[in-house]
Amino acid sequence: MKIIAVNRCNVEDCVSSSTISVYPDSAIITNSRPFFIPDFLENPVGYAAVAFRVGRLGKSIPRKFASRYIDAVTVALLTGNRDECGTPQAAVSLPGTVFDGSILIGKWLTVNENHAITFPEAGITIDSGKLIEAAEDTIAELSQYMTLKMGDIIIPCHDSQQLELHANVDFEFHSGDDILLTVKPR
Repeated sequence: MKIIAVNRCNVEDCVSSSTISVYPDSAIITNSRPFFIPDFLENPVGYAAVAFRVGRLGKSIPRKFASRYIDAVTVALLTGNRDECGTPQAAVSLPGTVFDGSILIGKWLTVNENHAITFPEAGITIDSGKLIEAAEDTIAELSQYMTLKMGDIIIPCHDSQQLELHANVDFEFHSGDDILLTVKPR
């Protein structure tokens, strides 16, 4: 399993010329487990994103069939150092970006419905329905170069707002009344 994050902000910026970051499965933190801030992160921040899970094996997937490969959606928080440009620094350099426990993944929801994912404290609302086409485009494009496997996670774009991470200051992402992810920086 791998996590593929496209380094672009918001759905309007979704273009095929964006760079990607591929994270190993050891980068995932699930079940609202604590995020331990590593010593090498001088100014830790997070970037909210909608993540889509691949539900079947595929290679060279035509765009018109890409929706069949997505089986679930959730919120993800990509962590890294503060960047003046609003881009997770995985797009820039490896140290301090692609590390074990660098991506927090929320509870998976069915993709059949449109989910509004909110983080009230920062005024962030992400509509998963608007990003489904970006995810389908990403799947079609990536599958030309690599095999997508069951369980792979696609993050087609992220929110440009940087969320400061402070030790012992927890916060939550919601979808309706459901808590999708509790972020516990330590």
